[in-house]
Amino acid sequence: VRTALALDGAGLAVVQFLTVVGSPRGREVVAGGLILAGLATSIAGFHRWRTIQAAMRRNEPLPASLMPLVITVVIAGGSAIAAISLVLRSFK
Repeated sequence: VRTALALDGAGLAVVQFLTVVGSPRGREVVAGGLILAGLATSIAGFHRWRTIQAAMRRNEPLPASLMPLVITVVIAGGSAIAAISLVLRSFK
């Protein structure tokens, strides 16, 4: 839940406070990606919680998750887009 809230907050902050950085369309893309990542993270977190609870009740090993990798890729992608936007803006 904390990661989902952080991603949502970051997406809203991009739109609200980075008004002089990059293009408006670029900010919307980054913000939308971060907010959608927050939504996906909250849904995946709930699903993972239910899966882990069921495994513990059955005394089975806990299942693996790809979500940390997905979150890392999304955050790195958003950071890369923001960095490229900054660099391109400095050449104008």
